[in-house]
Amino acid sequence: MSEFNNKFIKFHSFKSEYDLNKEFISIIKDKLNEIMMNKNSANIILPGGSSIINFYKIFFNLKLNWDKIRISITDERWVDSNSKDSNEKKIIESLNENKIDTVNFFPLKGDHKIIKHAIVNNNIYLKKILPISILVLGMGKDGHTASFFKRDSNLVKLLSTDNQNITDIASNIDYKRITYTKRALFSAENTYLYIKGYDKLNTLKEAVKVKNEKTYPISAFLNKPISVYWSE
Repeated sequence: MSEFNNKFIKFHSFKSEYDLNKEFISIIKDKLNEIMMNKNSANIILPGGSSIINFYKIFFNLKLNWDKIRISITDERWVDSNSKDSNEKKIIESLNENKIDTVNFFPLKGDHKIIKHAIVNNNIYLKKILPISILVLGMGKDGHTASFFKRDSNLVKLLSTDNQNITDIASNIDYKRITYTKRALFSAENTYLYIKGYDKLNTLKEAVKVKNEKTYPISAFLNKPISVYWSE
């Protein structure tokens, strides 16, 4: 798509969410199998939120060697694990429905009650996830991705390559959150952006023009190869 004017973006468009999911899941499946053929295991990090739910239903129903795939999530709201707003709850439910062992799911919050304790623990146990084989990002209408929000007072730290934490604290008007840092996400060998709707497409185009990750945090991931999968 020429209007992006960005050599790193490979853009794929679809008329419907059904077509998007059908093609995108096929791509991810093939890539996982390729990685496992060469390395015997793979790590995948998925986005949270409501936009990805139908993807989960199909993806976790695939016949893959799930015992060799480590799964994590880009970010999590700091809510009770049984909350309807918990991203981790949605992942665990999908795994259970498809009889996939949750031992290979690496949550960011887990059973922790104090967010700083989770960050310290994550720096140890999430090392198993790095480097990331496949990173799937989502994006909000405001250009945020993971839990990088432009109005977050901690955004500079989250985006800093000097930040050694694998995860860190983020905040938005609704919840305190925990998110992988930019440094950790940049370890990804394959990066994808999964979005739907013209409003998000227009935001992405604006982010490409502005080239400012503090205004449009998604911009932080547009200066390295990224495949964008979008549907109307």
